[in-house]
Amino acid sequence: MNITERTDSKKKVLRQNITEVIDRETGNVTQEITDITVQFPQEPAYVKIYIDNLCAVTKAPDSLKDVLFLILRKLDYDGYIALSTRYRKEICKLLGIKDGTLRNRLYSLSKMGIIASCGGNEYQANPNLFARGEW
Repeated sequence: MNITERTDSKKKVLRQNITEVIDRETGNVTQEITDITVQFPQEPAYVKIYIDNLCAVTKAPDSLKDVLFLILRKLDYDGYIALSTRYRKEICKLLGIKDGTLRNRLYSLSKMGIIASCGGNEYQANPNLFARGEW
């Protein structure tokens, strides 16, 4: 039986033990058993919270929850949300609202400290509430 071990650069080999099984009559090695003990890196500390729960804690109405859910799709790894004109129109169509209503809801999210306006159509998600990356 051949077993090929995949190498993973994220794990650390703690101990490797090789045991040889020897035939007493011939003195030949008949089997070699390798036992490897590895340690995977710990996951960094983080808190996972669902948008429904966040909105309940902040007392945000469902109308803001829907907008928040859609804009967080555009959250980049630096914590910014770029809302293109095309995507703004898509949000309005999905929610059945006008652009002015969307702008008012974004302003409300900003007043609540959930997002911050960075000018133009760019917002920053509150880094104490949201993060995007590999966990």
